[in-house]
Amino acid sequence: MNRGKLLEYEDAGEGKLEVRLDLAMLYGEGKERQKFENNYAKFSDLEENAGIVKEKGENHLIYYSEQIIPQKRNDKPSVLLVFGNPASHSVTSGMFFSYQGKNKEQEHRLWGSLRKAGIFKFDAENVGLNNSERNELRKRALFQLTYTTPFRIGLAVYYSMPSPASEKSWGGVSGLQKLFGKKALKKIWEAEKLRINELIRRFIKEDGAVITFQKDAWNGIKAKNDRCYSRVEILKGYLKGECECCEGVRLYCAPATRNILGKKSIKILADIKKSILNKDEI
Repeated sequence: MNRGKLLEYEDAGEGKLEVRLDLAMLYGEGKERQKFENNYAKFSDLEENAGIVKEKGENHLIYYSEQIIPQKRNDKPSVLLVFGNPASHSVTSGMFFSYQGKNKEQEHRLWGSLRKAGIFKFDAENVGLNNSERNELRKRALFQLTYTTPFRIGLAVYYSMPSPASEKSWGGVSGLQKLFGKKALKKIWEAEKLRINELIRRFIKEDGAVITFQKDAWNGIKAKNDRCYSRVEILKGYLKGECECCEGVRLYCAPATRNILGKKSIKILADIKKSILNKDEI
């Protein structure tokens, strides 16, 4: 990693990213930095967060995140799914959406909704496997493109810092705002935008698209003239626009993953799939 940036990233292999956050650059000195240190002490003490931080220094934080971007190519449109931030247990398990809630053997609702919408499904899996073995097979399939889909799928997060899904007060992006503070998270949002834009330029071909599942992800990727995130619009259907970094690459915003398994959400995902395949105009 080269120094001198707020956020720096390094591929740690097997779908993991190693991320370095410069705390001095983020906060400087003062009350906000001390508030972060107090919050971090509580955050790092949570059981689900064990193992996500590699190193906490005086002026830096090095942690693990997740990203699955296959190097293999085929003739299918590339579609990047961008979520808010990782669940801590998924990062330590080594697979996106590794299980639902506290039940390590329960499939996460996202996989069921994508399967029902016809966007993506894993091929037949051995019934006798436990969840850890199943997750390993799924990760391998994502890298090797050995799954059923009309697309070449990549998985990414907008915010790289994980948070614990099992702790409501610390979970999701709202948990990150509690940890870092609103002003600091805005700086992180700007820095993460550079990573995501570079990823889109590298991964998406002309006939591909990006699907976001979270407000800050949509607002960070969309073109300047596209509408900002609106929960009302999402409840009606989905937002559609264009990626700011790549003119002509379509961008969609689907319902949040917590609501993704309802009939309406599955229909929205199916409509997004149809729009991508039909190459609907932006």
